[in-house]
Amino acid sequence: MQRICGVVMLIGSLSASLSAATISGQFTLDGTLIITSTGLMEWASNSSSANEATISPVNPLSGSFVGLANQTVFINTLTDGPNPVIDQPIGTPFNNYNFIDFPSDPAFPELLANFIPLGTGGPSDCSTNIALAGAGQTCTLGFGTNPSAPGGSPFTFLNSETSVGPTPVCCISSATWNIGGVTSDGLSTWTAAITLDFPFPYQQVLSNLAANGEVSDPYTEAVTVTADQPAAPEPTTMALMGTGLVLAWLARPKHKSV
Repeated sequence: MQRICGVVMLIGSLSASLSAATISGQFTLDGTLIITSTGLMEWASNSSSANEATISPVNPLSGSFVGLANQTVFINTLTDGPNPVIDQPIGTPFNNYNFIDFPSDPAFPELLANFIPLGTGGPSDCSTNIALAGAGQTCTLGFGTNPSAPGGSPFTFLNSETSVGPTPVCCISSATWNIGGVTSDGLSTWTAAITLDFPFPYQQVLSNLAANGEVSDPYTEAVTVTADQPAAPEPTTMALMGTGLVLAWLARPKHKSV
C-alpha cells in the first residue's frame, strides 16, 4: 500500500512539472532601434529606456498575448560577429540567445533567438549618393559596400515613391529584417518581422551610417509565436501511461505459493 501511495504522489508531481502550458499568438512591439556600423542592434522604449520595448495597443493582439497591450518587455542587444557561442552572426544559426523577456508576466517563457537570415536586396544599388536614388531600388549591405558588411546584413532596404500620380516623387524608404527562435520551455517556436520607415531615400540612411557610425529610428516588430505540434505523445501522457502500468502491476493480486 505504501508503494502505491508513493506512485500516486509521483504521478501528481510529474503532472505538475510536465504540464506547462504552451504560448501562441501575435503581438507587436514598438520603440527605437539603434543600429551601429560595428554590428550592434540596441533597443530603447518610447520613453528612451534602454533594452525595453512596449507591446503596441494599436496593433491587434491574439492568443496568449490578449490583454498585454502597453506592457513593457525586456529586449536584449544583438551582436553580429563570427562566433555563434557569444555572438548572433547573420545568416548562420547560433546558440539560443535570450532575446525577449516578459517581466510583467513571469509565467511566460523567454523568447530565445537562434537565427537571423541575410537580407535579400543585394549590393548593386547600395550607395551613399542621394542623387542616385530611385523608386523600386533595393539594397542589402555586403562586402565592399559603403558601409561595408563583410558577413552580410539582415536589412533589406527599399525605396518607394512618396505619391502616386502623373508626377510621382522619389523617395521614402524602409528597412525590413527577420529573426526567429524557440521559447525557453521548448514548447513553441517564434518569428519576428522588424520594419523601420524613413522619410527619405535609403541612400541618406547609408550616408548617415557611414558618417556617424550609427543610425536610430522608430521601429515596429510583429512577433508570431506558434505552438509546436508534437509528433509523438506528449511527455505528460507518456509519464501517466508509464506510472499507470506501474500502478496496475503493484495492485495485482498476490498469490501465495502452496
